[in-house]
Amino acid sequence: MSYPFYMVNFDDGRIEKEILRCSRCSLCQSVCPVFKKFKNECFSAKGKLMFLRGVFSKKLKPTKKMLQYFKSCKNCTRCSNFCPSAIDLNFIFAFFKYKFFKPKTLSFKLFFIETKFIFMKFFLNRFEVCKIAKKSRQISKIKTKQEVVFFENCYQKHFCVVKNFEKFEEYFCIQKSLFSCCNLQAFFEGAFDDFQKAMKKNVKILNSETKKIVFDCSDCIYAFKVYQKYFDSNFKCECLHVFDFVLQNVPEFLNNKVSQSTIFLVSSKFN
Repeated sequence: MSYPFYMVNFDDGRIEKEILRCSRCSLCQSVCPVFKKFKNECFSAKGKLMFLRGVFSKKLKPTKKMLQYFKSCKNCTRCSNFCPSAIDLNFIFAFFKYKFFKPKTLSFKLFFIETKFIFMKFFLNRFEVCKIAKKSRQISKIKTKQEVVFFENCYQKHFCVVKNFEKFEEYFCIQKSLFSCCNLQAFFEGAFDDFQKAMKKNVKILNSETKKIVFDCSDCIYAFKVYQKYFDSNFKCECLHVFDFVLQNVPEFLNNKVSQSTIFLVSSKFN
């Protein structure tokens, strides 16, 4: 199977080698929430890799029932982080969906459900959680020459994830409503084309001066790192969580001058 030109590290032989690196130690089962719930090895990373061994050796055919086991994954990445063989399990599972069950209507469904208009206006406003903020004027490219840029997550626009964030404007560029959603869910579902389009749009906004991107969402960090590793090897920006960046670069925070009035929400989903 030939893959689009932007998929720089995609190769069936390489994926098969990754699958064969599994030592079947079953350590992934100890951290998998789905396996703990159902006690069925088919739901664990080890069980899915056994399916993939059969599929790539052509002893098994990919079936819709097999796909249901892969779709049961919560994408918490605990198995990948805990794997002693350092196998990128979440990527392999997403690759399986892309190769054998490439989504055809996922693009429209994800776009419709996850747009700010649908999610914010019809869900959050109905429950009076927050009011819709007016969209600020979109900028085609970052004008400033600052080397550090802040990537605002989808919820930051409507929930106060980081309070008094303007205190750090001298350290990195903050421009509201500039970037769009990283579309990480599309990657997990195997919709690589949709994921690549969304990420390419965000990367185009950056200018040549940008060296680091600061995030307040660990999902967004993961999305950018995946894009950098598998879709665009020329993308060289360093990705940091805002908490790590502040600890490393803002001396006032260490001196407790701004920490008392600043609140950070650190997600533990991805490390």
